Amino acid sequence: MPDATPIGIAVIGYGYWSPKLIRNIKNDPGFSLIAICEKDRSRHAAIRAEQGNVTIEDEYRSIFARTDIDAVIVATIPSSHFRIAKLALEAGKHVLVEKPLTLSVAQGDMLLQLARRKHLTLMVDHTYLYSPAIRSLQSLVRDGTFGKIYSIESVRVNLGLFQRDSNVVWDLAPHDVSILLSLFDEKPYLVSVVGSKTVIHASLTHGQESVAHMMLYYRSGLIAHIYVSWISPLKARQITLIGSERMAVYDQLASDQLRVFDHGVYASEQTQESGPLFAYKMGTIETVAIPSGGEDLAAMLADFRRAIREGTTPVSNGMLGLNVVRILAAAQQSLERGGKKVRISYRSPHPLLQRVRNLHTRVRHGY
Repeated sequence: MPDATPIGIAVIGYGYWSPKLIRNIKNDPGFSLIAICEKDRSRHAAIRAEQGNVTIEDEYRSIFARTDIDAVIVATIPSSHFRIAKLALEAGKHVLVEKPLTLSVAQGDMLLQLARRKHLTLMVDHTYLYSPAIRSLQSLVRDGTFGKIYSIESVRVNLGLFQRDSNVVWDLAPHDVSILLSLFDEKPYLVSVVGSKTVIHASLTHGQESVAHMMLYYRSGLIAHIYVSWISPLKARQITLIGSERMAVYDQLASDQLRVFDHGVYASEQTQESGPLFAYKMGTIETVAIPSGGEDLAAMLADFRRAIREGTTPVSNGMLGLNVVRILAAAQQSLERGGKKVRISYRSPHPLLQRVRNLHTRVRHGY
């Protein structure tokens, strides 16, 4: 399509995140918001009052039939991502899916293969990958500023929002897993998770884990701990990185989001009866200047637009989204096994085996 022609786009699902997406779509002259799809008709009047004169549909299949819509954003509950994204790709639409891409590896792999066959962009809304602070941290890691990195500690907690169809691992951990995948070329090979179902609604027979601790293990010796919770009295979005030369703290909620510490602990040549002594280095603390560049969502949508127009690979591409799902699926297995370490597989199965798995997925879910 000519560059002067805005990309016709529709948003499917109108929940917490959709108004933020729509605001940034409207601010991007490269997009033209054609329609919003929300199956709950009782909400249409409120959506029209908030969004003005825009077409509102209650059936996403009618969105896919329109020739003036080139791309869709799937902003629905996670269990519906695969079904809607698959139909959109089959209809020839570029697709941006809310995280996580899907709730199973087989489904995610099927979407990735479908997008490749049809030469369409498949992207996942891992918004933090477009944060200037996270990108600055990535540059420092790649430059060797921290030396050998020993560990990562991530905390992502708040009071709510409980999800209906996924636990706290699938809801909050995708943010941190995607950040880790962006920071290092190395991917974790083992995962261990323990969690707790602290709140069980009467209508749910099994409940969902609302707090969890995830450990990721790398062959280099790096370990990462991700703590996620829906039931914390405090809201925290923080990542601590410990390296042999320096340390860093990323705090999304602080005014100085990224700080680098010239601190460390070293074995001393001196000893005493109880054992060796240790020396501590307490050096400078540097606040990293973060470049301003508008909203992270705006940068993500611009990346989506470039991928559609120019065929570039977006930062938060389908393969990265699939790798996030691979890690979360292994994490879910560990959770169900009481924290047992589970190996993470990044290999695509043999094509014949994949076809069998795809058929099983279609039969199981009725696609």
